[in-house]
Amino acid sequence: MGQCQDTRSLSQNRKIARKWLLLKLDEHVNGPLSKPVLEAEKERRRKTKQRQRARKKYGAASNSDGSNAGAADATPSGPTQPPPPV
Repeated sequence: MGQCQDTRSLSQNRKIARKWLLLKLDEHVNGPLSKPVLEAEKERRRKTKQRQRARKKYGAASNSDGSNAGAADATPSGPTQPPPPV
């Protein structure tokens, strides 16, 4: 039997305890197919996709600390200047 003392109301505490107990039972019976596990997996996939979109938008050369290590090595785009006359 579960206990819950989140609120001062007996009926609200019983409702919260039933919900908590139902989630625990679902997790025990269904294992990897339980609702909390599926929701956590969905959130993990969403965050992974979000990171991939950010890398695509801002480029993979930028590090997590904000420095852009690849910028110094990159050649400038556009026409090149001819060498100065001798």
